[in-house]
Amino acid sequence: MREVEEEIGLRCSLEFELPSTRYRDGEGRPKVVRYWAMRPVDGEATPDTEVDEVRWLTLPEASATLTRDNDRTVLAALAEKL
Repeated sequence: MREVEEEIGLRCSLEFELPSTRYRDGEGRPKVVRYWAMRPVDGEATPDTEVDEVRWLTLPEASATLTRDNDRTVLAALAEKL
């Protein structure tokens, strides 16, 4: 929640955890990314130095923008719970 607020300016409440993804970064180090469904409660979504753009999308629009199957798995899990 802190990262979301710092990086895009939204204060959120946690809803539920989504599947994690694992991969190796460009230097071969293992990475684990944990995802959570959140609900915005205050603030305005604006990009900063770590985020290029903020867009609100429907689930089908979001799916069409994804390039990794792991990310589609996370989005599908979100769709199942909504």
